[in-house]
Amino acid sequence: MPRSSRRDRRHSRPPAGRSRGADFTTARPTRFSPRPSQDDQLFWQCSRCGAPGDPINGRAEDSYCPHCRATGTVFGEQGKIPYPSLYHAWLQKQQQVREGERLVTELRQRGPTPNIQKGADPVKRKKSHSGTYHCPSCFIEFDLVAEESLKCDTCGGPLAKGTLDDVWADDEIDDDQDDE
Repeated sequence: MPRSSRRDRRHSRPPAGRSRGADFTTARPTRFSPRPSQDDQLFWQCSRCGAPGDPINGRAEDSYCPHCRATGTVFGEQGKIPYPSLYHAWLQKQQQVREGERLVTELRQRGPTPNIQKGADPVKRKKSHSGTYHCPSCFIEFDLVAEESLKCDTCGGPLAKGTLDDVWADDEIDDDQDDE
């Protein structure tokens, strides 16, 4: 039986989608693999803000967290994140910051907002009246507290500021001046 030549096998093509050489992203780690398994990997994290740490900024008491600027807070744990709940809270804060930045850029793209005078109230409100008022036609006194309407409850006429005593005192002064 004739033997197949080696030349045919040597120049065979790899299956579609694979390249020659080691593919570390899909290959199962072996004992001799340069990439450590997840159990062997150290995860660094700041114990104050929950941000992932980097051993380049130091370790344990000699560490520095660039996110919260704290010293001595970056710790590592083998095979898992040291403080998962802190990491989740840190991710939520980062997402809120990104959302806020997105909203600001979206508002800037819409264009300028109308100018409101400094010190002016942007919401129009009715003026409210407080104090003692009287009805000149009905001769009734009212003590108003934050009342929007200055109309008499009985006749519907306008109310005047002041008490009835003040009005009668003015009438007496006018009468005295007319007698002279």
